[in-house]
Amino acid sequence: QSFIEVLGVVIFSKISYHAYKSLKRVDLDYLLEKTIEKSQQILESAIAVPYHLSNVFVEFPLKELYRHGPSFLGWEGDSLPRICARITYHGDPEF
Repeated sequence: QSFIEVLGVVIFSKISYHAYKSLKRVDLDYLLEKTIEKSQQILESAIAVPYHLSNVFVEFPLKELYRHGPSFLGWEGDSLPRICARITYHGDPEF
């Protein structure tokens, strides 16, 4: 065997020993718990993306349109009860 092969085996053995020694100090239950917790957070974030997108691109513009409406509809600057009464055709802002 050549010197380089023996040196490679010695270095690999030393690295393996240190990796095994440091791995024995790791609390695997804690590591698993944190991994599951982070996975749940990532999944929840992925599920929430469509809600946030609809909120930003649909709900917010519609609320702004409702509250400040275009002037050609005639409710720009009106109070919310009066706008609601006009849209729902109840005619009574106290409804």
